[in-house]
Amino acid sequence: MEILRNVLGDVLKPVLRKVAEGLQSPILLTVVYTDTQFAFKFKAPATSTLKIYDGDGTMTAKAGNNTTTVTHTTSYAAPGTYYFYVEGDWADITQIIISVLFVSGSIDRWGEMINMTWVSVKDTGLYGDISNLAGLSLFLLSIANTSISGDISSLRVCTTLAYIQGDHSNVTFDSSLPWVTKVPASFVLHDCEWSCGMVDNALQAFQNFTSTIIIISGNNGIRTDASDDAVISLITNTNKFAVREVSSVGTLGVELHTDANAASDPNGNETDAITGWSQTGLTTGDNEFISQAIDKAEGSFAFKVNANPTPTANSSISKGFSTTISSFYRAKFDIKHIGIGANWTLKVDTKLIFYLYISDTEYFANTLYIPATEETMDFLFQEIGTTNDGGLYLDNFSLREVTLPE
Repeated sequence: MEILRNVLGDVLKPVLRKVAEGLQSPILLTVVYTDTQFAFKFKAPATSTLKIYDGDGTMTAKAGNNTTTVTHTTSYAAPGTYYFYVEGDWADITQIIISVLFVSGSIDRWGEMINMTWVSVKDTGLYGDISNLAGLSLFLLSIANTSISGDISSLRVCTTLAYIQGDHSNVTFDSSLPWVTKVPASFVLHDCEWSCGMVDNALQAFQNFTSTIIIISGNNGIRTDASDDAVISLITNTNKFAVREVSSVGTLGVELHTDANAASDPNGNETDAITGWSQTGLTTGDNEFISQAIDKAEGSFAFKVNANPTPTANSSISKGFSTTISSFYRAKFDIKHIGIGANWTLKVDTKLIFYLYISDTEYFANTLYIPATEETMDFLFQEIGTTNDGGLYLDNFSLREVTLPE
């Protein structure tokens, strides 16, 4: 997918620049059509009309419908490359939703759509500098699995921004200045290949958040002790967050993952078993939830979960741990996708923590800090794709209470 995005960008950017000459609209896209039509989704006031040019000689006028999403679907007659653009009342657009890899284009002028609050372009070939959106009153920004780059910390001035899904993009995090957003809920920015300094910057920038999910692990760098105070603040403010680290802040309690199984390396009783964990949909057909010795991150064994042989909706593995309400806990584990089938997720106490993508085929370490809100803390690794398949490897699982320094 990453290779295809890069190829699309390198080949089509010069052509797009030429096509853009003389156009007023900032929305100019390249659609490489084979057999799936392109659905362009937007929201705009009912008094606004967009003139949508598919690039095949057709123009369609589409009126907005206030808070209801309007969908325009192309009707290309033959495979080819089409230059899609939007004229008319484009400045009135409040939301854009695109989610197909075969569409590319620059977001560099999207900041001109001053009423935009919702940008969802994940899993596309879009590119450009994210800082060009810093002047918008965004509520949601979804740019995962794109070639969008630039310094995402420039969005700190956006006081309305609640959701960011920016994992597997090319954005950086260059400033540690505190964010002033008032309503954070979920900031997912793992696997952006950040340096250790960028990870520290993000933790320091987010340290005043409360009750927010913050995921900056994956192939990002390992945080340093420069962010210790920020981590303590994030834990105290009841955030759930995942990061890579060598040593924990505070004092760790006893190991709570004490069952002897393939992922119990931290407790010192690793063995060839899946004891203590439950499964759903993995005894169907030839599906698997097993202990195996071939592919592991540490020790001699690791869990393998495979729902590909007989796809089953909501296939999952899970485990609950007894916890003390209002205490803080640190979970640590190594994980990777099996490399075939749908993406998976991790949920803790029903709250989505992060996505495990089909491209995540190398083990990566996660350290996850979680406040206990119930007497049981439930970890659920589950498939989320329409194909109901996929799987993962899980190893080296640990859960310990954290006592923060006075």
